[in-house]
Amino acid sequence: GGYERLANWMSLHPELSIFRRFGSLYTESILYLQAEIAQLEERLRQIRPKERKDGLRPELHLQLQEQSWDTLSSNSDAEQGSPGREKFEIHMMLRNLLAQYYQALDLQSKVQDLRRPHRKALKGLRMYMNRPCMGNIKILSPDWRTWGDENEHMENDLLTFENCIMDTFSSFLNYGILDIYDKCVGRHIRQKITRTRNGSNILPLTSSDRNVVTYSYSTIALFAQSVTVLLACMLPIAAIMLLNSIDDMTKRLNVIACLTGAFSVSMRLFTMATLAEIFAATAA
Repeated sequence: GGYERLANWMSLHPELSIFRRFGSLYTESILYLQAEIAQLEERLRQIRPKERKDGLRPELHLQLQEQSWDTLSSNSDAEQGSPGREKFEIHMMLRNLLAQYYQALDLQSKVQDLRRPHRKALKGLRMYMNRPCMGNIKILSPDWRTWGDENEHMENDLLTFENCIMDTFSSFLNYGILDIYDKCVGRHIRQKITRTRNGSNILPLTSSDRNVVTYSYSTIALFAQSVTVLLACMLPIAAIMLLNSIDDMTKRLNVIACLTGAFSVSMRLFTMATLAEIFAATAA
């Protein structure tokens, strides 16, 4: 299998959709674009003194260019190579280049928000691609290094979409607890299902994916959300009951401080709230 098989696998398992960021290459492209704009800006500075030498009323003509688009655009019919014609052409070039530049910066800011893939997700994808009994995916073009090279520089240049919608608790379940569950419980259930069922959700034994074990991310996310909702319901009730049982005011204040800290930590672990949102909720 090649790109088609890899694309099908990634579409079925979005958490394994891992791509190159091309951070250095893209940043270099932005720098060259910035340099090109800066060069045109400097050329504009050099043209202005030349313009003052042209025409019968140079100062008035220059002032009109700076205040009127019609005056500046009239230079499009000026003699080729004249300062006015060159100034107009530079402004037209800058219009496109600046749009490209700001668009590139906007895309760069969005890409920077995408996280690196979890090491276990990357390891799982490599295992699936390399093992003959699993995906056995062969990529012959140079981009095989995206998933093949096990070096820190390449891994720092990878990105994934999955971690951006996963809170700390869901990540802990997906990459921590799930391994323990599979070793202690899941493997026994999996063997039983494989022997007794031939449903559409079970890969046939002749499939090249028969040795691949996957768990539904939506199920894990649903469990994590259920725990979060339960905690959100129980925490205020537990706080009221605890404070009601304490008569000493000093102890109450200490308990309130501890509960406030627990609330902030819970928001950080169980939700995707930002620091500003956590601060606002805690202050309220």
